[in-house]
Amino acid sequence: SPDLLLTGLLSLQASEQSGPVNQEQALERVRAIFPGTVISINQVRQDGRLRFRVRLDNEGNIYTVFVDQATGALSRE
Repeated sequence: SPDLLLTGLLSLQASEQSGPVNQEQALERVRAIFPGTVISINQVRQDGRLRFRVRLDNEGNIYTVFVDQATGALSRE
C-alpha cells in the first residue's frame, strides 16, 4: 500500500550508515524497511561507487532500492 511505502521512505531517510555490507546484509536492510517481495538484486557501479540494486514487487508495484556497498546507506535513486 502507499502508506507502507511512505513509511519505508521515512525510515530510509532516518537509516544510519553502517559500513561495508555484503549482498545478504543489503537484502536484510531492504527487507527490514520496505514492503514487498525481492525479485532481483544486482551489483551495479554508479558514479564510481559499487551499489546493490534491489528490485521489489509490492502487490504488483515494482520499485527499486539501492544499497551503497561501502556504507550500507539506502536510497531510492
